[in-house]
Parts: sequence; structure tokens; C-alpha cells
Amino acid sequence: MSLSESFTPEQKSLLESYVTNTDRSVFVLTNLPEVIKGALFSRYSRSTLGLRSLLLKEFILSEDAEFSSIQGNSGQASNRKGSELAIERARKFYDRILDGYGDDSIGELGGAHLALENVSMLATKVLEDNRAILDELTDMLVERETVDAEEFQELLIKRDARVAEYV
Repeated sequence: MSLSESFTPEQKSLLESYVTNTDRSVFVLTNLPEVIKGALFSRYSRSTLGLRSLLLKEFILSEDAEFSSIQGNSGQASNRKGSELAIERARKFYDRILDGYGDDSIGELGGAHLALENVSMLATKVLEDNRAILDELTDMLVERETVDAEEFQELLIKRDARVAEYV
């Protein structure tokens, strides 16, 4: 993955409906069907491209991905029947990616997607080590939408949060 992605004004225009920004390391995916997100993250785990560059190159601009048929010209499905057909084609495309890369965990990639790029290996390790806490925090937020500082501290203590070891 490139440390800094830069996009032309035309590329930014294509991406703006699907990512919250094109110039920062933290961004959210928006307006994408689960089938696209699953296939995108499957490819991303094995790509040297940044997530936005990959979305642009292998999905938005790829005729094989049926992306424009699914999304329509305005980011919304153009019509129900056409959209259903395009999603079925995208599922076949997705299946080819799944078969080609053998990632059987792709079905678990549905949901909200927050991307963090250019994160240090140390920060990545802390996030991975505390995955169960992040999952529980996500469940709390889905259920109640907010978690106060006291509840968050209790969660960290209860689940024995792991911190980075400094050398």
C-alpha cells in the first residue's frame, strides 16, 4: 500500500460517494453493498494499493465488477430489476475473488467499515490484541449508540485491555 494516495479531480469525484475523504488515513466507506465491501476487503488484504485506489481501479472502473450497474449514475441503484441483476453479477464476481484468493472469512466482513491506513505496526498490534474489546464496544454502541467514559473504563478493566510494550 502506498503511504500517501493522491487522486485527480475526476477520481475524487468518482470516489466521493463511497468514502468520507480522499486525503486522510482514517475514512469510512459509504453507500456500498455488502457484496462489494466483502470483495473489496478480500482484495485489499492482498494488495499493495490503498483501499481507495483499489476501490477505484478494481471496482468502480472495472467493467467486470458491474459496479456502475449496481450503483447507478448517482450512487443509487438505477432501477430495482436492473439493480438485482447487477448485484447477482457482482456476487459472481465476488465468488471469483473468493475462489481466487481462498479467503473464507469474507462473509464476516459485512457491517460498518472504518479504514485506518498508514498505522504503525505497534498500533496495529494493540488493535489486534484488543479485538474482543473492540467487538464488545461495537455491540454496546449498536445497542445504545453511546458509551460514557465510566462504562468504557469498566470495559477495559473487565476485559484486561492490553497496551503496547515500549522497547
